[in-house]
Amino acid sequence: MKLSITLMTAAAFAVTGCTLGNTDVTLGNHTIDQIDPATGLPIPPQEQLPSEPDEPPAPPPRCDMGKQYTGFAGTMLEAGRVDNDMGLERARVKPYSALVGEYSRVLGNNPALIGQSATTFGQDPARWLTEPTSSAVTVYTAFRVAFQGCLTTTSVAGSKYATLPTNSTAAAECGAWARKFWSRDANPAEIDACVQVAMVDSAKEGTNTNPASSRRWAYACASVLSAAGFMTY
Repeated sequence: MKLSITLMTAAAFAVTGCTLGNTDVTLGNHTIDQIDPATGLPIPPQEQLPSEPDEPPAPPPRCDMGKQYTGFAGTMLEAGRVDNDMGLERARVKPYSALVGEYSRVLGNNPALIGQSATTFGQDPARWLTEPTSSAVTVYTAFRVAFQGCLTTTSVAGSKYATLPTNSTAAAECGAWARKFWSRDANPAEIDACVQVAMVDSAKEGTNTNPASSRRWAYACASVLSAAGFMTY
């Protein structure tokens, strides 16, 4: 869906004679074969005649993707603003105000620890905004919050988490968590990393008892929930 919208947007701006920069659909990396007039077939590249280099055309103006705002004394607030290509502002750390609702959205419960971690995640004062950043402390805290919320989910009596994970059940559940937490499918390496947590890294949790199995599932769940796919947007 996002790709379709991007393609339609690029096509609309192409009509106006402006460019979106690196996000344009035409990347300029394709070639046109020379045709043999006798056979009508493309001439093999090694037999094509070199063409005279043409003068590169002047680059089209960039499309104005912003909005103008007039401040005091008629000052244009967007003066000096740099228009970056679409899609560059990705993998930004979610602010604390967003994380509070995100855990509840994907887990169906609100880990109590997230309410005590406003300072750790850099909650902004009222009417103030700073770009969130990540550190070793926030990564560690994010895993603790994720484990607490995941354990609430996996400890439900009679649930599918009441038995120890296997390679196949862990892979299936890790894939489902990734789709739910990251809004995309996990690749094989990401699935394997989650299965590693469920089958090896958390094996010390003990034998096939409900508390042990729920904790092993929770560790695997937390490894997905504290990854960049959930912590960033």
